[in-house]
Amino acid sequence: MTHPTTERPPEHDCFINHKGKSGAMEPIAVLDMYKWLYNQRVILEWMVCDDDSSIKAKLKWSNEDYMTNNNATEVPKIINSNGNLVDRPTYGVVPACMPEPLFKADPN
Repeated sequence: MTHPTTERPPEHDCFINHKGKSGAMEPIAVLDMYKWLYNQRVILEWMVCDDDSSIKAKLKWSNEDYMTNNNATEVPKIINSNGNLVDRPTYGVVPACMPEPLFKADPN
């Protein structure tokens, strides 16, 4: 059903619970759910998601926490789009006390 552009939406309770770009909402929401599950004593071993790098990046430890948890002295490495081995960006915000989930690709 379409509505004319001049029609105003009905009065409703609307509040803002996110500041920032709309594309950043999904990874933050997934992180919040992951933390909530952990606090409910549920540990996810792996997650199935699309190949969205923002969710994967957010659901990792920071490089500092990674090095501490793995007793490593070097920053973790990744292969970038040019095929070069580089330091992994430190976008992860999963607390060090929580495990990092593994990811499986959604074939759709």
